[in-house]
Amino acid sequence: MFEPSESAGELVLNIVESGHMLVPQGHDLLDGFSLLDAPSFLKVQQKSDTLLFRLTVKGESRLIRMQFSGSRTEALEECGSAVLRLKEYLPATTTTQLPPNTQSAPYQDHCTGSTGGCWGGYGY
Repeated sequence: MFEPSESAGELVLNIVESGHMLVPQGHDLLDGFSLLDAPSFLKVQQKSDTLLFRLTVKGESRLIRMQFSGSRTEALEECGSAVLRLKEYLPATTTTQLPPNTQSAPYQDHCTGSTGGCWGGYGY
């Protein structure tokens, strides 16, 4: 499990121009792979302010959960933005319904949760 911390740094989810998804924390790269052939090994589902990634390689599966931080509205907007970007490379399902009477808030690039990070940063 990876968590953001002051000493290790924030977790960030980046999709770069080359079609690679990178998850750095501070100066360390925690995970990264090409999204160009992702439909063959990766499934993505949005549930509220959380993205679930199911990777299957050589018959072994791994589940990664990324939860976005900020207010509920901010987290939902950032998560939705991530889904739109991921859909450029692979199908992604969404089970999110925005709560009634929500108002847009300024963008924040902070995330919390297990094995995850946030959308934004220097690659998207």
